[in-house]
Amino acid sequence: NNGFVKMLFNNQFLFQFGPLDQGFWPDGIYTAPTDLALRSDIEMERALGFNMVRKHIKVERSRWYYWADKLGILVWQDMPSANSYTGNPQPLDAAEFESELVRMVTNHWNHPSIIMWDIFNEAQGQTNTAAYVSEVKALDPSRLVNQASGGNYVGAGDVLDVHSYPNPGYPTSATQAGACGEFGGVGLGITNHTWAAGWGYIGAADGDDLTGKFETFSAQLCDFVQNHGLNAAVYTQITDVETELNGLFTYDRKVRKPNLQRIQAAVLAPLGQYSYSVVVPTSQTNGQTWKYTTAAPSSGWYGTNFSDGAWNSGLGGFGTAGTPGAVVRTTWNTADIWLRRTFNPGALTAQQIANLGFRLHHDEDVEVYLNGVLAFSTAGFTATYLYYPLNDAARATLLTNANNTLAVHCHQTAGGQYIDIGLDVRTVLVAPPQFVTPVWIENGTGLKSEYYNGTTLSNLVLTRTDPNINFNWGSASPALGVSNNQFSVRWTGQIQPRYSEGYTFHLTTDDGCRLWINNTLLIDKWHDDSGTDVASSIALTGGARCDLRVEYYENGGSASAKLEWNSASQLR
Repeated sequence: NNGFVKMLFNNQFLFQFGPLDQGFWPDGIYTAPTDLALRSDIEMERALGFNMVRKHIKVERSRWYYWADKLGILVWQDMPSANSYTGNPQPLDAAEFESELVRMVTNHWNHPSIIMWDIFNEAQGQTNTAAYVSEVKALDPSRLVNQASGGNYVGAGDVLDVHSYPNPGYPTSATQAGACGEFGGVGLGITNHTWAAGWGYIGAADGDDLTGKFETFSAQLCDFVQNHGLNAAVYTQITDVETELNGLFTYDRKVRKPNLQRIQAAVLAPLGQYSYSVVVPTSQTNGQTWKYTTAAPSSGWYGTNFSDGAWNSGLGGFGTAGTPGAVVRTTWNTADIWLRRTFNPGALTAQQIANLGFRLHHDEDVEVYLNGVLAFSTAGFTATYLYYPLNDAARATLLTNANNTLAVHCHQTAGGQYIDIGLDVRTVLVAPPQFVTPVWIENGTGLKSEYYNGTTLSNLVLTRTDPNINFNWGSASPALGVSNNQFSVRWTGQIQPRYSEGYTFHLTTDDGCRLWINNTLLIDKWHDDSGTDVASSIALTGGARCDLRVEYYENGGSASAKLEWNSASQLR
């Protein structure tokens, strides 16, 4: 396909986009607490828009694959690694590895969700690669075989799979399908939801920052899929794992870090088709003239009125020979460099301005200003030219048919170094699919509420309709004629889930409470309590109404009652 080897799904190309899933749990480590928990992880992945998951160096119990088959997600199945980053690697038992590899394949080859076997990961315990690839291919010719996700590569199997952090990458091969088996890894710890202090390959300030970084990665994938033949990408990772804080969800699965709708759009974006038009060329093909200095300039060096007359003039790119992907025309070998240039973009429509992005190759940390406003910044380095969207603040400063100022600072710490930048307009040729939200008739008016004096639900005082259960009465009476100290309430009615997923119900009360869904007792906290959040989960069908009953009593002091529910797709 356009000179690239492609992975086909039902004889059609489908870009596969999914998370790394290590299958760790804070209570059972490798054992999920319930079958519904196994299901919920896959529901989380589907809710974000992913169509694939890489089950990372773990073989799950069969129920996980059952849910992958039933719910519908493509699975890359890793063989667990020997000597996976151990401090004291043990002698490799190749015969045992081979035996367990064969058993993994034959135990799970009847699960249609599995589309590829991954033999090795990042050279961990790697041996006899070509032989194992051939053996697995002979055992199961219906599936793809990945020789080694992240290396080492011996030219065997169907896929050439690179790891690239934090930005995604793409390999090139005339005989194998290119994939990026790991990228991303943006760290964000959430207070009270971490196992311990941890890390990410880069950090995010908050959920909005994490979402923005994911959107930038997605924009780069759009280019890689269309212009470099990329077949698949795996984001690290779906949940935090102990000290790895780079999950899209926390380790306990209680907090989704990024914005759901923006992540869904970003996941689907590489399924569209795009063209890129140059507004400001990079120096990758032809050197562009910049003013530059390696001595720290005065404040305001990035402003439109700053005088750079005393700066040097040279052709980009700037760096040292041998830096991966660099096209060096002016040597820069100090710790810092500052660049400036002006450009006239000509006539651009509002839509074109909205679709502006930098074409950037940086090694290492970079900050970019447009007309005196910070437009983009990131740490680390790239090994090629990547596309980065402008932020809204900088985009608003762009002047059409007039001169604009582009200013760049790049800082280097070790190894190769390079900086070059241009400006492109991305045009949508074929729009990506939209994430479909179920539309059910939702016309509920509330719950029937029966208020009783006393704690035993036996002395009825008042019946009314409450729109929901969210009360903080304190020491006051909940209604005229009802005691302010010892009273009880029964709420009954129906709820209608929006999605067919596992739902978690939360009851936070002072004092006791009970919850039934379809006559199944989910929560039973029938004792005095000062406001503990008690939760329980159940699988529900989207659009199908369910009977709900909540009972509550107050036995003195402050009184409150709150019912909440959430699923992978529905916020609490």
